[in-house]
Amino acid sequence: MADELTLESLEGMGKADYIKAFKNKAVWKKAKAAIFLVDYKLDGKKTVIALPFKKESEMKAVMKEIKKTKKHVLKKTGGGLITVENDGPEGLKAKVEILLGGLNPFILQDKALELFGRINATLEVKLAEGAELETDESEANISTGETDVNSKTTDDEVNSSQDEEVAKNNGQPKTEDKNKEIKLIIAKIVKMNQTINLKNGLEDTELKTAEDIKSAIREFANLLKNADASARAEYGETFLKTKKIYAKIEEEIKKLKELDKELESELNDALGIGVKPNNKENEEDDAENQTDDESDEEEDDEEPTTKKEAIAKSKELMDEINDLIKSVKLFEMA
Repeated sequence: MADELTLESLEGMGKADYIKAFKNKAVWKKAKAAIFLVDYKLDGKKTVIALPFKKESEMKAVMKEIKKTKKHVLKKTGGGLITVENDGPEGLKAKVEILLGGLNPFILQDKALELFGRINATLEVKLAEGAELETDESEANISTGETDVNSKTTDDEVNSSQDEEVAKNNGQPKTEDKNKEIKLIIAKIVKMNQTINLKNGLEDTELKTAEDIKSAIREFANLLKNADASARAEYGETFLKTKKIYAKIEEEIKKLKELDKELESELNDALGIGVKPNNKENEEDDAENQTDDESDEEEDDEEPTTKKEAIAKSKELMDEINDLIKSVKLFEMA
């Protein structure tokens, strides 16, 4: 693609030069793949870089080079597929699917939004089906691709080493294992969140998925609560974004239930349900039925109360995690 937007050309570029090259819409409309570098330094200042490629194979080759030479931090580097299409009379819509690297889709969505706004494009980022966020450990394995014959160990030695590591951590798994769980739950939340449309309100058919997302976010909160300070600093900002999703889901579920009640009430009125003849005999029956209904309502009230308690507990958990995150200066990403 354009020479102005290659990995090599970044060396001598200033931020203004990069933005000027980036704003070539024709280049992005032809792009099939892209590499993203978050917090890349131009003019000594951190910025977001997006490099377009006409072929997926070209993108993969450059990603391999970045990982081999450690050109940029892996957790802030991502490569994937991209489509940039017309969206309305003057706007564009960019869709990204991360295939490679350790860059979290949530972070890229947030950081690159302003950049793509310069070409009047909205941005939608997700983790590609079957893809997993890579770690620095996997980077080392991919970049070398070599095996030291003198470093082979038996299964017993590996198990013994793992047992010793667990013992050192007071029975807790190694930090990288915890971080892997965090990355997996983030990917799960991202994928599920892409299947519902919170912007336009929840549909009845999306209610189960919404509840599953809430459960996953609570699991994320528990993992982060038990993680060390470095993990909270690394993933805390992402957690705050999922917390907003959690709150939005709560709001939409409440609206959906209120709408269901209104529709039920309108249907009952249309069918004449609840309209009773005004005579003494029926009044006595009504009084008797009212007693039964009140008893039933008391029983029915148990479920909403339980749900409210569950929601309250979830919010308390969110507040607790939020305090933990703030205590380690979350907003300064490692």
